[in-house]
Amino acid sequence: MKRLKHVYPKIYEFEQLHRAHRLARRAKRSKEEVVRFELDLNRNLMTLRDELLTQTYRPGAYREFKVFEPKERVIMSLPYRDRVVQHSLCDQVLGPWINRQLIDDNCASRPRKGTHYGLYRLARFMREFYHTRGTEGYILKADISKFFYRIRHDRLKEMLYPGIADPQLKGLLDVIIDSTPGNVGVPIGNMTSQWFAIYESLALSRQK
Repeated sequence: MKRLKHVYPKIYEFEQLHRAHRLARRAKRSKEEVVRFELDLNRNLMTLRDELLTQTYRPGAYREFKVFEPKERVIMSLPYRDRVVQHSLCDQVLGPWINRQLIDDNCASRPRKGTHYGLYRLARFMREFYHTRGTEGYILKADISKFFYRIRHDRLKEMLYPGIADPQLKGLLDVIIDSTPGNVGVPIGNMTSQWFAIYESLALSRQK
């Protein structure tokens, strides 16, 4: 595993924050908080840049709401400016680093590997199994109950940080991981939470 070094500037470069803003606003351009952010876009992005550069950035307050598909879940949504930071962090640094460590068949949160790719791979494996072993086989379908809610902050850091040699990046991750009270649980709704969950699963599989 290649350790992350000297990558923090990628997150706060103005061009990257602008790109992160364009990604974060997709399908949300008419929302009030997005419109307000865009009314003074350059200043808002420069403020984020300065906060990240000086390591004074702190996430805003979460807004909680429930969804009921496919089951009841509590979603915690950050203010728009924080979602821009999440995009920049995940797209430029965290996502690519974790992505390189995953097997090809892991489709969770990965670019160009959505539902259709997963179905294609599953169909291929089923055909190969049928040609060699017939119909006597099994598929395991499983879900870890309340996985996001049970991720411990200290344990997550123990798993993540041996691969990170950039102290500024660790500082930002500390701020995001500890943005919810207590030592247990990462918010469903954060881009970082998706990658944290994937990495924790990866780290646990390596321990087997």
